[in-house]
Amino acid sequence: MDTFNVMIVADNGQSRKLLKDMLQFYSKMALVGVAGTFEQLLEQINTRDPHIVLVDICADNDFGIEAVKACRNAIRI
Repeated sequence: MDTFNVMIVADNGQSRKLLKDMLQFYSKMALVGVAGTFEQLLEQINTRDPHIVLVDICADNDFGIEAVKACRNAIRI
């Protein structure tokens, strides 16, 4: 595997920007999706095929925990 597909899931815009900026320094990681809402995550998780999902588990209203569950359910092994 040459490159890892990475998706960012966070409800805070500053957190998403920080993570996007950090990923630019890693040539083996390609940003394939960014979700700020649970709906955006559900739209993207199955079509973007991320290898790694960075999730803010401290997001409001259990968004982070639900995001982890959605990612786990979408895993194709």
